[in-house]
Amino acid sequence: MSARSKDAQESPGAPHPAANAHLIGHLRAEARMLEAARSGRMHHAWLLSGPRGIGKATLAYRFARFLLAHGAAIPQQAESLHVDESHPVFHMLAAGAHPDLATLERGIDPRTKKLRANILVDDARKISHFLSMTAAEGGWRIVIADAADDMNPQAANAILKILEEPPANCLFLMVSHAPGRLLPTIRSRCLHLPIRPLSEEQVREALAVVMPQLDARDIARAAPLSRGSPGRAVQLASSRAAELFSRFLEVAQEPGARDPALALTLAGNLAGARNADDFRLFTQLLREWMQDKARLAAAHGQAREAHRWAQLSADAAQMLARLEALNLDRRQALSALFARAGVLT
Repeated sequence: MSARSKDAQESPGAPHPAANAHLIGHLRAEARMLEAARSGRMHHAWLLSGPRGIGKATLAYRFARFLLAHGAAIPQQAESLHVDESHPVFHMLAAGAHPDLATLERGIDPRTKKLRANILVDDARKISHFLSMTAAEGGWRIVIADAADDMNPQAANAILKILEEPPANCLFLMVSHAPGRLLPTIRSRCLHLPIRPLSEEQVREALAVVMPQLDARDIARAAPLSRGSPGRAVQLASSRAAELFSRFLEVAQEPGARDPALALTLAGNLAGARNADDFRLFTQLLREWMQDKARLAAAHGQAREAHRWAQLSADAAQMLARLEALNLDRRQALSALFARAGVLT
């Protein structure tokens, strides 16, 4: 079964987690996995949770690669889960061709040719069939769910049945951006391994490694806005959103800032149909900026101001959802948000 998740690579230009030999940060999580592999007392299901794009899938594939490369002969002297890129197992996982690793992920809808919104029960049944077979290499049978949050109720219940009575030498690595969306009974059967966002310095390092073609200016813009997510930093560095939002901040952070010309420029640059990704990223940054304003006001005991910014962020989310659903004018929507926030216009 394919080891190449259609969902895992969220950023153009970055390597797929199955083909990524580098893990920046997450040393504690890696050490915990390595110790479990060495001990021979492996829990059958791990829940890797944390914000999107911080390296959870990369860590899951790294763990799977290590186990499939070594089988029962785990090297006790190993200091990490690293497997050299020249190793046959590395090549097989990168190509999605290892017979003992399967992915549970959203499939392509044959009618629309796009990713489905959910993982369906038929996808889960394929995993059940996969685990019923003998391991081709005589070792582990590994399933990476990316993301487990995407399972619909029927798929979740089918996976729960497997987790309740797992086959021998079976390992589930459940990647989750929002573990609260999972069935409590699934969470209770998993060893929970929270994965934390990276530091800004680590994000810069990750960007330099996975996208060496970026220049220092792109990295300098994207890293501070990434919130510890290299995946998001790659998206920002590959778009104009970080550049435009940096221009917005230069003015908006000044008390009583007003710059109608900049407002028109930003709205114009983000309005076209070809700029949908830039618009989505910019408005995500804008909403987070509003949420930060609310938190800062609350921390200073300014309840009314905190409520205003929190309400504005919520209203912005609704406005943007309507805009996407009804294909409304992006320029007008962005100008309205600037006006409501009392900045630029």
